[in-house]
Amino acid sequence: MSAKYGTVLVFPFSTVIDEANSDVLKAFGASLARSSWRKHNSGWNCLRKFECDMKFSVSWPLSHDNWVKFIVWAVQVRGLAPSTVRDYVASIKLAHSFMGLAAICPLKDRLVQLFLAGSENISLTSTAPSNTRRAISPKT
Repeated sequence: MSAKYGTVLVFPFSTVIDEANSDVLKAFGASLARSSWRKHNSGWNCLRKFECDMKFSVSWPLSHDNWVKFIVWAVQVRGLAPSTVRDYVASIKLAHSFMGLAAICPLKDRLVQLFLAGSENISLTSTAPSNTRRAISPKT
C-alpha cells in the first residue's frame, strides 16, 4: 500500500460503518490521501470547538440555524479564512454522509455567500503590515 493512502479511520462521531470489518475500513481509509483525512479531521475538530465555545451540542443533521452560527463563529470568533470555513463545511457534510444523514448545504444560502464574500473582501483590504523589504538607495 502506498504511503500516501491507508489512513486508519477514527471518527469523532458514530457512523454507519462502525461495525464494518477491517477490509471495509481499510478501503474507506484508502479512498482519500492522508492529508485529505487530516483536513477533514480539522473540520470535525473545529465543530467540536464551536460546541465547547457555544456551550451546547449540535444535533445531527445540523439545522440551517446551527450551520449559520458555526460559519459566523468560525470567521468572526476563531478568525478563520472564509476559504478554510468552506473546506470545513465540506468536511462536516462528509460527516453527515458517514452517519447516513442528509445534509443541507449552507454555502448555497445567499446570505451565507454574501457574508463569506464580504469577510474575504475585508481580509483582502485590511491594512496588515507588509513584510516586504523596501529598497533604500544611497545618497549621492
